[in-house]
Amino acid sequence: MVRPPLHFLFLCLLAGCVGPVEFAPGAWQGTLVPVAPGTVTGTAAAVSQAGRTLVSVEVRGGAPGSHGWRMVDGACAEPGGVRGGVALYPPLEVGAGGTAHAEAAIPGELSPGGRYAVQVLVADGAGQQVVACADLKESS
Repeated sequence: MVRPPLHFLFLCLLAGCVGPVEFAPGAWQGTLVPVAPGTVTGTAAAVSQAGRTLVSVEVRGGAPGSHGWRMVDGACAEPGGVRGGVALYPPLEVGAGGTAHAEAAIPGELSPGGRYAVQVLVADGAGQQVVACADLKESS
C-alpha cells in the first residue's frame, strides 16, 4: 500500500474517506520543486469528489512571511488558468522555520487524465513570481 502524505490524510477526512487510506481515482499528488532562484520544496495533494476538489500544499525552505499559492490547469512548464480563482486560496503563512501548510476547497472536480500543477508564489516588484511548482500526478 502507498502511504499518503499527512496533508492528504487531512483532505481525505474533509472529503469523507472511510477505511484504510490508499490513493484512488480522483486523488492527485506531486512534489514541489524550486523554480530558480527559489529554494522552496514540499508536497501538494488534491482529492476530487462530490463536485469539488480539496487541495493541500505543504512547503519547506520558504522565507518567513505571507506567500501565495494556487492550482492551475496544465503543467509547471506550461501553466494555464487558475482553478477556481485566486480568492479561494488562503495565504501560506511561513514561520521562522521556513514551513507552512494551507488547504483550499475548489468548485468542480479534476478530469481523469487531465494535467494540473500547484504553484507557490512570492511578491516581487513586478507582481508575483513562481518560486516552486509541483506537477500533480493522478493516482492509479
